Amino acid sequence: MNPLKVSDTFQLTYEAFHRPECRQLVSMGGSRSSKSYSILQMLMLELIKRKNIKITVWRNTKVTCRATVLEDFQNIIMFDEDVAKKFKENKQSGTFVYMPTGSRIVFEGADNIGKVLGGQQDISFFNEVTEFSRDVYLQITQRTSGKVICDYNPSKDFWLESYRHDEETVFIRTNFSNNAFCPKNIVKQLLSYEPWEPGSYEVVDAEVHYKGRPITPQNQPP
Repeated sequence: MNPLKVSDTFQLTYEAFHRPECRQLVSMGGSRSSKSYSILQMLMLELIKRKNIKITVWRNTKVTCRATVLEDFQNIIMFDEDVAKKFKENKQSGTFVYMPTGSRIVFEGADNIGKVLGGQQDISFFNEVTEFSRDVYLQITQRTSGKVICDYNPSKDFWLESYRHDEETVFIRTNFSNNAFCPKNIVKQLLSYEPWEPGSYEVVDAEVHYKGRPITPQNQPP
């Protein structure tokens, strides 16, 4: 098998997901952090290693799910030609089965209420979880026997922030600097948006801090 090229974001994601206490992994990251791509890489490895599991990847609509994360998954499995040949894709159902283990991944939309209320899975991945209401999220998670993964761009007022103190939830935070594969021209563009000197501040619970205190008009990094 060819080596899988992964970012630092993948390493953080993989380690957090496999913590014994982790029931839910929340990956917060900005543009080009590779948070979603890294999660899909990890899920591919789960399909290869484990027998007869079902993973469901969720977006707000089926069309969006299959036009975005499904296409990413198609690219990911091509890292090794022999591995790719062992995946059988059903285009109609948006499903990939890894034939040696019988494990499958399904790309679904929360707009299909029958799938939300009737489906069961071992792992759920909510891509861009801010698109989901808390009620839909709870309907799906209670039908997920194993682990739950969510990713989104940081938002202090989002309802998932209430899980900060949940003992079974692990939050990780990444940005483009954790993705060595981010093109240099994109890195330059993203750096141009940074209003303060790199390394002069820190992010704590989705809030920017300087000298141990939240940033205010009076407390500003250089």
